Amino acid sequence: MEAVVIGPEDLVAASYARDSEALLNSRLRTGALCFLVVGAAVSLLELVYFPQRLPALLAISVVYVVVCAGAVAVAALRPRHTFAVAVVGVGVLTLSVVGYHTAVHNRAEMLAIALTLFLTGTAVLLPWGARGQALGSVGPLLGYGLALAAGAPAASPMPYGLAGLGTAAVLTTLSAYLLEQHRWTSHQREAQLRRAEQFSTALLEVAQALNATLSDPQGLATALVEQTRQALRGDWAILYTPEGDASFRVAAVVGLPGPIADELRALGFKPDTMGPFYRLLIDQRAIEVSDRDLQRRIAPQLLARWQTASFCSRAIEREGQVIGILACCWRARRGPLAREAQLLGAIASQAAAALENARLIEDARAANQVKSEFVATISHELRTPLNVILGYVSLLREGAVAPAEQVEALERVHHQSLQLLELIQSMLNIHRIEAGELPLQLEHFAVATLLEALRHNLPASWLRPGVALRWDAGNGIAPLHSDRGKVEMILRNLVHNALKYTDAGAVSVRAAAVGETAVRFTVADSGAGISPADLSTIFEMFRQGADSPPRDGGVGLGLYIVKRLTEALGGAVEVRSTLGQGSEFTVTVPRQAKSR
Repeated sequence: MEAVVIGPEDLVAASYARDSEALLNSRLRTGALCFLVVGAAVSLLELVYFPQRLPALLAISVVYVVVCAGAVAVAALRPRHTFAVAVVGVGVLTLSVVGYHTAVHNRAEMLAIALTLFLTGTAVLLPWGARGQALGSVGPLLGYGLALAAGAPAASPMPYGLAGLGTAAVLTTLSAYLLEQHRWTSHQREAQLRRAEQFSTALLEVAQALNATLSDPQGLATALVEQTRQALRGDWAILYTPEGDASFRVAAVVGLPGPIADELRALGFKPDTMGPFYRLLIDQRAIEVSDRDLQRRIAPQLLARWQTASFCSRAIEREGQVIGILACCWRARRGPLAREAQLLGAIASQAAAALENARLIEDARAANQVKSEFVATISHELRTPLNVILGYVSLLREGAVAPAEQVEALERVHHQSLQLLELIQSMLNIHRIEAGELPLQLEHFAVATLLEALRHNLPASWLRPGVALRWDAGNGIAPLHSDRGKVEMILRNLVHNALKYTDAGAVSVRAAAVGETAVRFTVADSGAGISPADLSTIFEMFRQGADSPPRDGGVGLGLYIVKRLTEALGGAVEVRSTLGQGSEFTVTVPRQAKSR
């Protein structure tokens, strides 16, 4: 058996039918009462002018009461049959009116007037539409013809009376049609207002739930899918978040049994697992499927296994990038999904803002953590050389150091002072970089001269026994037009970093031309190396490799300075490293730097 897909318009039509049926049921009671009151008034008038008609009036009054009471009773017991009861009741009453007029030999024109008034009353009182009014008009037209056939006296030819009565039937049917259209339009407008109110309420609830969980990323994801499921009245919902360049992982799923949810987590949302559906969603940002059997993006058997007959999915975007995928699914076929898609799109927009706010909160928390760690580290790094300096100075002042050992003590004081100066200079450089106070001082200089000066100016305290420092003089490379001081600072930081992390082996510094437009500097070491987890953050401020902490001071500023200065020169820095085998930093700068 083919499944029936019910959409929003079908629901509105069904709601209108129910409301119309209830209104007709209520109006039927009102109409019956009005008919009895009018019938009683007319009967009294008849008795005043025609007392001899009393038997006929009594008979027809009994018919009126029985028909009206019976119609009301049957409609109350069988509300779904109200329309049929109204049509039959009006027909019986019409024929009873015709029978009375025929029995008392009333003129045909009086009958036509009575039937016209009857038609007008039904059109006003009974909300049964054009169909009901047309069926109700059959009785007066048929009865009028039967009355004339039975010999009712008429002052005018029969066609005149029929024409007048027919006109009344057409006009009352038209008025019933217009009233029905008005009720339908009003009902649609009310339905739209209710949907808009539900839409706004759902979005407000989603926003409140998301704002309450901004500080908890997992709680935010769970709240988002739960609120989506409730707002769209779905059976289950799922959220994917980025994992790598083109893959997404399940961040949260609600409404599914554990084994199915685990299967979706294992699959993720990837080009190789979702195929055409993945590409279509990434390109179009939204997909709605009302019937799994009428689409070929995902195997219907797979959707059936995931308890999904209809679904609506939407990409969550921020600045043109997809930062998540939100989907709501139904176990029964549903559609069209225009309203659901609109609501899901609004929720996705809220989710984008919430995810961004959550990311900012997480970044702020991480920044505060880094700041706290930095303060603790910088305090330690400042205190260590100061303690050494103060200790030796105190010993020297007290004469506690033998003359033969004073030179060594002063060398230690000098070494710690240089280390302290290096730390302070790094912090000043960071401040100047962040404040934009390091303008480029462009000049022509030879690469070989730069490397030779750097080699001679390296502090002796940086050198380690068992670590060879090798230099490629860079002969044959055309001169650079750049900021010599900044290029030297870049290489100085890289060399210092390499020497700190190398206990044995070698550190090499090389330079090579890259075509005619750039020069590449390479600093390689055979030291501790950098773990893959740290490679993405090693150039951030205050960051240090977790698996290879500095052995000789350092607070995580050197590589940040390297990156910022390289970018200021219009170049780029890259790193390749294997944990336990060493690292290789490559800085490429243009031969002709541009003044900023």
